[in-house]
Amino acid sequence: KWDIARLYEEMQEGLKEAGKDDLILISHLTSHCCVATALMVEWFGKVNFLIYRKDKYEEKNLIINSEVAHD
Repeated sequence: KWDIARLYEEMQEGLKEAGKDDLILISHLTSHCCVATALMVEWFGKVNFLIYRKDKYEEKNLIINSEVAHD
């Protein structure tokens, strides 16, 4: 978890089949969430989070680059 560059490379492979509508589950693995977020934004211009709040899961979306997000 301390080698972020290696984590980035491994997550590129692990998320290669991810789609623009997939969700990232926010957890206690902060470095993993950050790298997954960076990859999703790089690839799709947006990221979709699944956040546990008030005894239920909620989807939250963040669009960074609307030109990429709508392709």
